[in-house]
Amino acid sequence: MNSIIYDNLISGGNIGKKNGIKTVNLLHRLGWRDSDVRRLLYEVQTARRNGELIMSDTVNGYYLPACDDEIKHFINSQRSRAINAFKTAKEAKLYLKKCKDNECQTALL
Repeated sequence: MNSIIYDNLISGGNIGKKNGIKTVNLLHRLGWRDSDVRRLLYEVQTARRNGELIMSDTVNGYYLPACDDEIKHFINSQRSRAINAFKTAKEAKLYLKKCKDNECQTALL
């Protein structure tokens, strides 16, 4: 069974990057409020984890892939985001270690 997001992209003709739909437009088409962005992100992530290839980027919005190149581009984009998140977490871990060794300074608000 497909997700509501996948079905909506199919019925809306959002196949291929050039036919992507911006977040706010997808929200409206789903009958959701502009403030439901987190809900949309959750639904998209859940659909992706269930094997649905829902692509997205900041230029074209959400779409279903029309070719292998779009999938490859999405994979590279997601991999890059994951690597950056890992590096950020690694730096936070190093900072924590310094704090345990009393070598860090915390900002006072």
